[in-house]
Amino acid sequence: RLDVQLLYEALDDFNRAEGLSGGKEKFVPFYRGKIHFQVENFERAKQDFQKCIDLDSTFAEAYHSLALSRIVTEGKTPASETCALLRKSVELGFTKAQELVEAYCK
Repeated sequence: RLDVQLLYEALDDFNRAEGLSGGKEKFVPFYRGKIHFQVENFERAKQDFQKCIDLDSTFAEAYHSLALSRIVTEGKTPASETCALLRKSVELGFTKAQELVEAYCK
């Protein structure tokens, strides 16, 4: 079980890191988004994963993580945009996303 307090402390650290990097380091919003996902703050997770994609449009795992966040909030019938994110993730080399494409994007 994750220690939620430690996750919130890590969020503070990532917020400081974002300031130090001038908001230009893609891994800061990516890992901060992972933490938001873990604490079920899916809207913030989506914002962070989108920011990561905005910083690096070839970051395949960010597309996958954004799609997962959307699936959690959309339910079992994801929007076509979510399926497009999953397909983009696969296209960019994140092959683990293919399972979700097959399961959710029929």
